[in-house]
Amino acid sequence: MPGDPAPPIRLLAPGPGPRPEPLGPEGLEESYAHRAGELRANLVVSLDGAVELDGRSGALGGAADRELLATLRALADVVLVGAGTARSEGYGPVWVGRERMQRRERRGQAPLPTLAVVTRSAELDPQGRLFVERRPDQPAPPRPVVVTCLGAPAERRRRLEDVAEVLVAGDAEVDLPKAVADLRGRTEAGGRILTEGGPRLLGDLVGAGLLDELCLTHSPVIAGPGRVRLTDGWSQPGTGDHPELTLEAVHSGGGQLFARYRLVARAPRR
Repeated sequence: MPGDPAPPIRLLAPGPGPRPEPLGPEGLEESYAHRAGELRANLVVSLDGAVELDGRSGALGGAADRELLATLRALADVVLVGAGTARSEGYGPVWVGRERMQRRERRGQAPLPTLAVVTRSAELDPQGRLFVERRPDQPAPPRPVVVTCLGAPAERRRRLEDVAEVLVAGDAEVDLPKAVADLRGRTEAGGRILTEGGPRLLGDLVGAGLLDELCLTHSPVIAGPGRVRLTDGWSQPGTGDHPELTLEAVHSGGGQLFARYRLVARAPRR
C-alpha cells in the first residue's frame, strides 16, 4: 500500500565480512525439516524461469543442488512426480545414503521413501528403471505407486499391477486431492510428500490447494526462448485465486540460490 514503510533489506550472501559456516548433511536436514502431513515441492529454475535445458531439469542443477535434493528426499515419506518428468529424467527408485537412512529410521520413517508417479494414461514401461532397479548396498525399495484414473486403459493398469501398487483416483482425470490423501495414509510415519514436478503437476497441486511449501533452486543461467517455463501447463487462475507465499529461508552454494517459500493463502482443501 502507498505510504506503508518499506521492509528492511538485508544482505544474505555472498558479501564482505565473515560468512556463516557451511551446513553439513545433518544441518541441512534440520534447516529443511519437513512438517508431518505436508506436501512440499522442489524444482530448479533458470533466471528467466525455465525448468529445463535440452529437455532435462538436471542440466540446470549442480553439485549443491543435488545435495539439497538428496536432503529433501531423505526427509520425505513419498516422492511424487509426473510421468513426463519420470521419463525425461530417467527416474529409478529413490535411494538414500546409509547415514541418512539411519536418521530416517530414528525418526520412525521407512528406510527409503516410496516413489509415486502420476499418469492419466498409465503409459509406463513395466520393465523401466523405476520398477526393476535394485542396488546391492540398499534395501529393497517400497513398491512404487502408479497414480492414475479410470480413463486409463484397463490393460495398461493390469500390466503395471505386477510391478507397482496402482492407485485409481478419479474418472477421466486424476483426482489429486483423493490421491494425496491416499498416499498420506500409506506411510507409517508423518505422511510427508515431496513433489519434484514437472510444471503441470505442480500447477495442478497448487490449483487443488494441496501445496504447503515450495523450494526453488535459482540457477545462474539464462535459458533463452523456447524453453518450458515454471508455469507452463497451469490452468489460468481467476481473479483473487493467485497463491500468496512468504519467504521462509534462503541458502546458497555453488553459485546457486536456494529459496524456501511457504504458502500462506490458498483455496480450502477438498
